[in-house]
Amino acid sequence: MRATTLLLACLASPVAWAGPQAGIELLPRATVASSQVVLGDVARVHAQDLATIRTLVNLPVGRAPRPGESAALRRTDLAQWVRRHTDLAPDALDWSGAHEARVVRATPRVKGEEIARAAVEAARGGHVLVGGTPRDVDVPEGRVRLEVRGLEQGASAGRMLVWVDVWTEGAFVRTVPVSLQSAAAATAATGERTLRDDALLATGDAGPLAVARGEWASLRSVEGSITLESRVEVLQDGRPGQRIRVRPQGASGPMFARVLGPGRVELAP
Repeated sequence: MRATTLLLACLASPVAWAGPQAGIELLPRATVASSQVVLGDVARVHAQDLATIRTLVNLPVGRAPRPGESAALRRTDLAQWVRRHTDLAPDALDWSGAHEARVVRATPRVKGEEIARAAVEAARGGHVLVGGTPRDVDVPEGRVRLEVRGLEQGASAGRMLVWVDVWTEGAFVRTVPVSLQSAAAATAATGERTLRDDALLATGDAGPLAVARGEWASLRSVEGSITLESRVEVLQDGRPGQRIRVRPQGASGPMFARVLGPGRVELAP
């Protein structure tokens, strides 16, 4: 992350304002979402009346750094800026907190859940389950568009891999693979393997459990060089190496996973 110096913005004229003494506590780190930084983004403001708080909180103090970069804002520079642009006497404000604030521009991102939802909606909606929720994708600022492709290849044994292209303002960002499984196939597989898996669990190693029924675990699935993780409900007690039933969050039917360790499982055929 490259650090830059935060340049204070230029206002056309100072804000003519006279008010009671106020306290300003500078934060050591602040994350901003817009291109313009106001005092309320980088400090906590305390005053006796609401008008004073609003004036200080909404006071522009500079431009935010670019996404992925940070900027330094020193308390002494900020104090001079506030005095000049509010017509306050030097002793009107009580400064405290950090001597320097590190301002970071929030990076826009598309949630993995949104990508998975787009894939499910394109593939018959509620009739398919997601094999693993993709990771979030950082994107440039702008309008995001998701395009799903690969549906024409059809499903093999109730499973299919589709590709979701992420676009921002007409510019391609990246492609995310999403593994899908038909709900009917998952239900049929559950019925066929329930007795066998219950027997395996009953005769398995008597060591300590890695996952327990009713708990939540992290499900890992691998698609090529991409490792996907999602949250699943554990439906059976399990020890490392055992194959158990789990249910993805928001899904109606179960699926099978192999226990890797405490709170961790991986997608099993």
